[in-house]
Amino acid sequence: MTAPLPRHRAPSSPVIDWTGVWLHQQVQKQSWFRENANTVTAIVGLLTTLAAWAASSPLGADPRVQTAVLIVGFIGTVFGVKNTRNGWSASQISKINEARADVVDKLHETEHRAEKSSGLDLVDDAIEATRNLEDAVREFNRRRRA
Repeated sequence: MTAPLPRHRAPSSPVIDWTGVWLHQQVQKQSWFRENANTVTAIVGLLTTLAAWAASSPLGADPRVQTAVLIVGFIGTVFGVKNTRNGWSASQISKINEARADVVDKLHETEHRAEKSSGLDLVDDAIEATRNLEDAVREFNRRRRA
């Protein structure tokens, strides 16, 4: 004999479950470089800019040349970071998990409301509404006669 399902089980959705599994797999298989791609790109951009600046120092007696090298290096680094394919970061995973928890909470609230509005709760609500109506009619008739 199989055990009955618990009355209040955690709600589930195939889409939410599949998304969670897929995301976990993506995070597990990404390389450290993919996870830290923007940081690595920014460091490489900084080192390249500094190397170009140092190499241009003997040629750049004019400070405008060295300033131009620094500005071009900075702009190159910005474009490098912008165009780098990123992996999943810890902060993104955290935000997705928070959103996923919100959806599960809403599913749970909806399921709880559906359970509450079915069966005996509906009968109890109908009895209470009938009593309230009877009381309201009695009060109306009492005031009308007075």
